[in-house]
Amino acid sequence: MASVSIQQSANVAAQQIPRITATTNPATGTVVSTFDTTGQALASPGKPLVVQFSVENDRGDANTVTVTVSDSHGNQSFVGQIVADFAEGDDSTAFLQFNRFPPQADQVTPMDKCDYRLSLVGSSVSYQVFTL
Repeated sequence: MASVSIQQSANVAAQQIPRITATTNPATGTVVSTFDTTGQALASPGKPLVVQFSVENDRGDANTVTVTVSDSHGNQSFVGQIVADFAEGDDSTAFLQFNRFPPQADQVTPMDKCDYRLSLVGSSVSYQVFTL
């Protein structure tokens, strides 16, 4: 089982969860140590922004994955960061969630999107990104 730690959480809740609860079609891919993987998560219309990540260490290699979310509106109103460490032989999946985002700059409109970045030290991991 991966060791998960919250590295940074400013104006957003960052946590490990037992499973994915989102039902949206996920963004999927593979993260390798050569390049970070970046993207943008969008809230479902009329819903608060909740972003869930599934990070699978499918090869069982020793890997450290850093998942970061930040404000896509350029206001730097929040940042959250979770690190999942997988030991050699650990082929488990870590489930991570970011929620309770602050409102946008007008202090009224709910946050509707965020940027995300997955960085890896190791070989490769598979990931999925969901929004509620």
